[in-house]
Amino acid sequence: MQTEVWLRKDLHTGLASWTELKHDTVLYAKQPSGLGGGGAPLTSFGYVEPNPLVFARIAVVAAMTYQGLVERGLADPAEYIDSAVYTGFQATLYELRGLAYQAAQLAEIARKELAGEPRTEDEYWTIFGFGNYLWGLLATLSPDMTNPDPVALVTDVASNPSARIVLQEAVGNVDYIYVVVPASTGGWQLVRGGVFSYYEWIGDINQRMTDAEWRALVAAGDLPPRPAWVSAFYAE
Repeated sequence: MQTEVWLRKDLHTGLASWTELKHDTVLYAKQPSGLGGGGAPLTSFGYVEPNPLVFARIAVVAAMTYQGLVERGLADPAEYIDSAVYTGFQATLYELRGLAYQAAQLAEIARKELAGEPRTEDEYWTIFGFGNYLWGLLATLSPDMTNPDPVALVTDVASNPSARIVLQEAVGNVDYIYVVVPASTGGWQLVRGGVFSYYEWIGDINQRMTDAEWRALVAAGDLPPRPAWVSAFYAE
């Protein structure tokens, strides 16, 4: 993960995450434009992305946001929530505090991975239960957890009116990532996780693709080629 190939993988994930952010804010932010171009014994020993700085920043932002809302009297401290009122904004505040705690744990695990330090059993349980954590987050924040929005989405991020073109960026289905990591019992193991997929192309300014159109293409497997630089780490 110290190689240029891993940096390209990080860039790939970051661009897809940025595309998702632009998708949510496309109506509110001016685009740049141009005139040119637990339970049983643990049997699975997982691994987290070895980037402690990212997890630490998530933890800090979540904690500061939570604390700022409470100090300004906009919400009650999450530790005093009555389950009968665990709804709406108060539920979101509770999850925000939980996100700060979860991200701080992952930051410490990632730090240990880079330093070659052993992880504790509790830390391995944190990794093991991360899927359940995400499911709980979805159940709290999603209006319909039985039918959440697909991960695939598309947006335009820059335009050139004189050439009548736009730069379209999209997130496709979740890709698998396979990484060889040190095993907790010595030696090496192969681990698998999920990562964003990312696409970009030049489109007609008068035919900006919608989410529904893009998702139909994703479902049909009718996708544009990946950026050429992902070939350093991506294979069909």
